[in-house]
Amino acid sequence: MSIPSAGRLIGKILFGYLLLSGLALNIAVLGAVYWDYYRAGKPLDLYLYDLGGRLEARSKKLAPVKNAIDTVFFRSGLLPDPRIRYARDIPYTLPRWRGDGASLLRRDTAPRYDKKGLPIALDNDTLWAVYSPPKPVRTLEVDSVEGLRAALADATPGTTIMLSPGTYRIPEGARLETTTSGTPDRPIVIRSRPGAMAALETTASNALKIGSAYLVLSDLVLRGRCSPSPCASFLAIEGGTRLILRNLFASGYTFLADIRSQPEDHFSVADGVTMIAGDIGNRIRGWRFVRNKIVPDTFSQVIEVCPPKEDSPWCRRHDLDKATGSAKPGALILLHTGAYRQAAYIRMPNLYLMAEPGARLVETATEGKGAIISDAGLTIDGLECFHIKVPDGNGACVRQQGGDLTLIGVHFHRAQMGILTGHKGGSIRILDSYIHDSGYDEDGALGHNIYVNSGELHMERTWSITARHEGHEVKSRARVTRIDDCIIASLNAADSRLVDLPDAGEVSIRNSVLEEGPLSRNWDMIGYGLETSSKTKLWYPKNQLVVTGNTVYSDKAGHSRFIHARWSEGGTVKDNVLIGHLEQRPGNTAFDDRKSAGAPPFPSLARMTP
Repeated sequence: MSIPSAGRLIGKILFGYLLLSGLALNIAVLGAVYWDYYRAGKPLDLYLYDLGGRLEARSKKLAPVKNAIDTVFFRSGLLPDPRIRYARDIPYTLPRWRGDGASLLRRDTAPRYDKKGLPIALDNDTLWAVYSPPKPVRTLEVDSVEGLRAALADATPGTTIMLSPGTYRIPEGARLETTTSGTPDRPIVIRSRPGAMAALETTASNALKIGSAYLVLSDLVLRGRCSPSPCASFLAIEGGTRLILRNLFASGYTFLADIRSQPEDHFSVADGVTMIAGDIGNRIRGWRFVRNKIVPDTFSQVIEVCPPKEDSPWCRRHDLDKATGSAKPGALILLHTGAYRQAAYIRMPNLYLMAEPGARLVETATEGKGAIISDAGLTIDGLECFHIKVPDGNGACVRQQGGDLTLIGVHFHRAQMGILTGHKGGSIRILDSYIHDSGYDEDGALGHNIYVNSGELHMERTWSITARHEGHEVKSRARVTRIDDCIIASLNAADSRLVDLPDAGEVSIRNSVLEEGPLSRNWDMIGYGLETSSKTKLWYPKNQLVVTGNTVYSDKAGHSRFIHARWSEGGTVKDNVLIGHLEQRPGNTAFDDRKSAGAPPFPSLARMTP
């Protein structure tokens, strides 16, 4: 064999060796990647996204590999971009709050008028969706009473007068007046900034005189400070028509509006108004009253509490705990708008803690347990609470240790837990409330939104969403658990079960939306009796699970188990709409995915019907 022939042969051998070794290396790498993917148990798009991040974190030299993964799989559209689907915080739209009275949870209160120029109430969903809110021609921002008076004098159709947060004290004898009319598509709007509340305090009746049409007064706190108390009214309406009074919280008035004269075609709406010990108007002709809350004067006493730094001649108390400690049974504690780094231990029975919109407890705790500890019957209405932490990792906005507890329109979020009860609690009712993102900072052991250890739990028109750090949206050991017309959803939280009922009991979940998100760490959506080892060890004499009329979404890539139950006696699971990879159940309507069900894409939470 000649030297050139031998060289060519050696070259072919080397090429073949390199080819085979490269192929073997690639096979080994692909095998290792597949094994890692199999063990991870994640959807492919999320796994590849995490893999690129891990490689880049290990060495900057591997950044081109991450870029290649992004280009081949995500930028090409081959797989959906996981940065959107699996982001820790994603934008999602919640239904408008449906409770009675004023609340920051109403969110969108922008006015609508129909083609006839009649005001549209928030609860008229059909018309509300058809008519868009008018765009202001101009916005006048004010931060003083004189600025408000000047803005009213300068207002033209389409003007929005925006009040900065704070307290506006109208001097005795002073009057605000508006005589310029708006139009259906250009009303004159007087309101607080979105997401905040300004307060108007008056020392005389009829502080605001309205003699115009198409005026909107919304998102304000109104306080009467007359002596003797109460003031007769806040508004003097003389010929005004087509008015919208929306999302107002008023106290210290006999009437919100003194209607002195009305045109024959008068039509106005009072929508989402709260009145403490008063009424909305002294005449009702031509008015539509919608979702208002009239709080009767039946309390043993009324104690007002102001934020610590608020300098008001009428506010003598700035400490919530001392106010509740000095209250008589059956008292009303009225918490003014503002931030309170204060906690309260409530031992007096039958207190009613009502918060003006924008009153919130933040970064506070007592007894190493939570922001509010209740040993007696308590009602909390309209309170916001967030960022509650204690060393044990189970700091709650409310810790119930005894007596019954009623929560109305509360907003608890980003605490270690939302609600936590002891083993001697009574009944808990949660109405029209929004509890979300418990365990947000992952500083606690679990992030349950709602954890009930005894008594009864009744939830209506309430949202429990995104319990984090493998917590449950609802965990109940109660004898009776009833969930009606609620939204219970993971969205993008790394939660556990949506509803966990470890001790069984009498349970019904009806007419609600249940959604398990793509990052949920538990394949069960509902767990029932799973911590009870045998039927003879059941805690309660009646153990029955009823799940009917719900819309159920599974947004996990793999198969999920809708209900994992033990020891249920004669349970019922029917008339539900099941969307996603869920087990088939007779009597329910099933779809493979959102698209085939005609449902909106993730993360929307629309109700579907069979």
